Amino acid sequence: MSGNGAWYGGDDQQPAASRTPSYLQDEPFGDEPTAEQPLVPRPVVPQPRTAGDDGLPAPRHPAEAGTTPGTIPGTIPGTTAGNGAGSGAGNGTDLPPPFPASMYSADGDVADPPPPYPMPSYPDSPDPGSPYPASSAAYPASSEPHPVPVDPQPGEDPPTASIPKIGAHSVQLSTIELTTDPADPDAQLNAATEAAPAPRNRRDLSAGIAIALVILMVLCIGVAGSSLQVFTQASETFETGTCVAPDKDGRFPYRQVDCTDPAYTHLVVGVVDHDTLRPCRGVPGASTLFSTNATVVCLGVKGVDGSRSINVVRDGDCVNVDGDRALLIDCRDASAKFQVIKRLTAVPEGTSGPCDGVEGLVDTYQWNWTSSDPVDRSDKSIDVVLCLGPSQSVRDAEEAARAAQSTCRFLTDAEVSAAVSAATSKTYTVSERVDDGTHCHYQFSKATETVRVGFFSGAKLNPERGSENFTIDGLRAAWDPGRGDRSLGVEVPAGTIYIKVTLAGVGDTTSRKLAIEAFKSARSRIR
Repeated sequence: MSGNGAWYGGDDQQPAASRTPSYLQDEPFGDEPTAEQPLVPRPVVPQPRTAGDDGLPAPRHPAEAGTTPGTIPGTIPGTTAGNGAGSGAGNGTDLPPPFPASMYSADGDVADPPPPYPMPSYPDSPDPGSPYPASSAAYPASSEPHPVPVDPQPGEDPPTASIPKIGAHSVQLSTIELTTDPADPDAQLNAATEAAPAPRNRRDLSAGIAIALVILMVLCIGVAGSSLQVFTQASETFETGTCVAPDKDGRFPYRQVDCTDPAYTHLVVGVVDHDTLRPCRGVPGASTLFSTNATVVCLGVKGVDGSRSINVVRDGDCVNVDGDRALLIDCRDASAKFQVIKRLTAVPEGTSGPCDGVEGLVDTYQWNWTSSDPVDRSDKSIDVVLCLGPSQSVRDAEEAARAAQSTCRFLTDAEVSAAVSAATSKTYTVSERVDDGTHCHYQFSKATETVRVGFFSGAKLNPERGSENFTIDGLRAAWDPGRGDRSLGVEVPAGTIYIKVTLAGVGDTTSRKLAIEAFKSARSRIR
């Protein structure tokens, strides 16, 4: 049922509407509520049907002069009410009173504390459709317990009521339907009371919404930040083989360009982790580096050939140096000029002669990285110093050049051994050959036995007194006999050649014979 709310009370002989609460009699209405003392309306619940309407025993009324206390609500019809404490003692079906004993007066009624505020009067006319007649008096305060709003069923909204305006004389309540069971109305009411939910705190709800919004904003910012980071890293990716050009106004010193772009100056030859110790040093072709978010980009000059890069040169490798640029080259190549005797790294600046003491040193080459990394540039040292010696091809060429100018170039060891062996009918083998710059000494097993050859370019034959003059193949010749002086001189278009023989046990005739055979073997080489 529905109706205007009021504290129910009274009996059939004295309607509740005819009674005026004591606090209304003692404290008339004052001024309008203020901010310091606002009007707080007393909870009001709907008026249920009377006990007489439902055929149930009337609820107990406060004891007045000439009246008998009625039945306390919550007792089973036909039983006797307990003492003023409302203990609910009776047969086993008695229900306990809805309030603790401390709230009952001496006659068993609930004691109402005086309100700290004046109570307004309510309109005489009920809401449309209300089954209760209008009353000209204000609704009295009830001595019965305050019902609690009924807990809605799952899925239903709880009953609501509009908040009265400050200073208003009426309160508009929404419709609340209460049902009573004719068999046990009090149990039905108590069940509704026990199921009533605690009112929600609006501040708690607002705080929860605010926290949820903050969490949502943090999540959104995090997702946006992650997306931005991914986009930024993706836009800053430099891959091997990418062509780049200088970019003075960009975030990085180089920007990616098409390899046909005239601005293209460098090629990405490698990308290494930012935590790599001395990055790019071992990347073939790398000569420049710069850092991104988490990587180091290794660059080589335009057209670089990684297989010939100087930064990966090791001891024993061959290089060619052209000005300030050096390239790796195969040592078997006849054009190779230098061979790395020793490779030095991180040589402190100002070091005097870093390659001093290296045997075979003919030149040095030093090289530094180009870097935009301030940490990398803070290392005040020379990155690479190469101690260079002649390559094998250079050594061979030098040897050939010396041989071309050497007196030993006219006769080989084998030719000298064959000429001596044929003339003496003994086996002689050259054990050592020495070029002193003027003569070539062919030595045999005995250090005192030698054949010495000398050539004087452009010189004329000048025989000594007592020399035997003759010709060999039309060329002027002279033989000087005697121990220690046995020598043959022959004048050729390019100069004069001398062959001196010193052999133990060999006389002038045998010595002259082997000297002539040796000259004939050298004739074709004399220019």
